[in-house]
This record gives sequence, structure tokens and C-alpha cells, in this order.
Amino acid sequence: MIIAKEKKKENVIEYLLYMFQIENTLRALNFEEERIHRELVSQYNQPEEIMSEIRDWYHHMIRMMHDEHLEKKGHLQYLKNTMNDLYALHKRLLQTPEESVYAEVFREAVPDLEILEKKINHPQAHDVEIALEGTYAYLLLNIRKDKISDETKEAISHISRWLYLLGDKYKEMEKGEKEW
Repeated sequence: MIIAKEKKKENVIEYLLYMFQIENTLRALNFEEERIHRELVSQYNQPEEIMSEIRDWYHHMIRMMHDEHLEKKGHLQYLKNTMNDLYALHKRLLQTPEESVYAEVFREAVPDLEILEKKINHPQAHDVEIALEGTYAYLLLNIRKDKISDETKEAISHISRWLYLLGDKYKEMEKGEKEW
């Protein structure tokens, strides 16, 4: 909860990737509240009032995942909505002549996105969702210390550069600094 709030405020891309991790962690712990408390909640060193909020946040996440039938895979609807908002912003940015740098960074990522799209095999996914899924998979490979090819590293570099630029534009929009 504490980390999610900070990430959401600072960087929507990191927030989404973090929330993907939370979803998968809850699945790995079989949504068992005792394990979640022991392995997640108890790691925070906070006053009891905050600890209670953290427990409630995880409980709420579990309830939403069950309500949305996400026990095995998938993402919460509000995370999908955020990805859709990012995709809508992405399309607007591509149509904005002043955003030629953004368009160029995206063009550099397109060939890698096309390869990722084939690997993910999720026909309804848009570019933002594909990029986030691919980046999350890459992060998992890093955590597991799996061998990652130079081509994959380069592809994720292009995709990440685009995603983080999109995230910056989203932050500007959320702060009311720009409208596209």
C-alpha cells in the first residue's frame, strides 16, 4: 500500500509493474491471509494504525481479485483502465505535431513490440499492455537470474524508453501541466 501509493504518484509505469507483482505474489501465496500477513504485511515497520491500513489494503486486493475471477491470471480492472488511459494518451501524442520526439521514440520500439505481440499471443492487447507485459516478464527473468539474450535486453531498452516517456507525459497530464 505504501509503496503503491508512492509509485502511483511518481511514475505510473512503475506503479503498474509493481501492481502486477502484487497480483502475482497474492496468487503465489494462494490468497491465504495468514501467509500474506507473515510474508508481506509484517515486513513493514509502521505504527499499528498504518499496519491496519496495510492489512486492509491487501484484504481489499484479495477481494477484488476474487470478485474479478483473477485467481489464475489477468489484471484488475482498474489497472486495465489505467493501461487504457495510457494507450489513449499514446494515440493522442502520436497525432500531436509538437510531440515528434515522442513519436520517434515509439517508432524505435515498434519492431520490438511486434515481436513481443507474437510471443504474448493476446490478440486484444494494445501496445501499452504488450509493452508492460513484456517488461514485467523481463523483470521476472532478471529476478530469477535467468540468462537474457542481448537482443532481448536491447528490445526491452527500446520499449522501456518509450514506456517511461509515455509515463512522463501521463504525469504531466495528471498534474494539469499539459493537455493533448
